[in-house]
Amino acid sequence: MKINDIFNDEESKNLLEKWLEFREEDLCHLTCDEDRKHHIYFEEISEKILKCIPKGNRIYVQKQLQLLDKNFMDYITYWNAKYYRNGLRDGVELIINLKL
Repeated sequence: MKINDIFNDEESKNLLEKWLEFREEDLCHLTCDEDRKHHIYFEEISEKILKCIPKGNRIYVQKQLQLLDKNFMDYITYWNAKYYRNGLRDGVELIINLKL
């Protein structure tokens, strides 16, 4: 039995979105030293870079850093959604098959 036998594509997508929202709330809190160790301190790094840039180039560099941040977040969001979608689907299928 496959997950598609139970959920249609829209239901599967909604389940994934709810799971990602739950994980995002959980992961956005830097609750321990290990979490803080692996956090991306983009704002702090950007500020340090901008302090070293001549005033005439700061606006351009700041815009490029913002584009980099957006691009990186899009990249992470895509791969997290793909990873969780496949992992969640595999987990549900495993549970379904164990109950049969």
